[in-house]
Amino acid sequence: MGFGIRDCRAAALLLGFLFFMGWGSQAQSATKVGVLSEVRGTVEILHEGEVSFKSVRQYDDVFEKDKIRTGPDGRAKILYDDDSMTVLAENSAIEIRQYELTQDKKRKQSVIGLLQGKLRFIVTKYLSKESSNFRVQTPTAVLGVRGSDSVAILEGDTTKAYHCLGIWRSPIPSLVRNW
Repeated sequence: MGFGIRDCRAAALLLGFLFFMGWGSQAQSATKVGVLSEVRGTVEILHEGEVSFKSVRQYDDVFEKDKIRTGPDGRAKILYDDDSMTVLAENSAIEIRQYELTQDKKRKQSVIGLLQGKLRFIVTKYLSKESSNFRVQTPTAVLGVRGSDSVAILEGDTTKAYHCLGIWRSPIPSLVRNW
């Protein structure tokens, strides 16, 4: 008994389906951490394991290890599953390096890398009063925040941080002043 044309077609369809499902779910193997709640202008995302950025739409899912960038006319808001939010201005880029949540969607540890531009982060307050569990890293600074609204701007080799509301913690206590 040999294989007929009908058997070859069925096998090709099955292999094609399995390939497509495996390829399409590559980004889905990462942990979903939020959603793009607002997208304006040029906004692109690079999922872990992919080789090129792709345009996004409002309400697209965001995963741990994703890189997101905006163009000169772009702006993006990411609403995370713990109700924290980041807002990317034009010509900005971030990497979601770590975003760990408990089963009840409370943040364990989060690290957002600001690769270029401006980032506003509005962080919900969870867990211990003693430690900051939300960090924004740039090549020149690490900002630890808890229950606050802040902005980080990366300009060349300089990081500027503006604290709007809430608790800001510096790894160097002498940098914190009560004005």
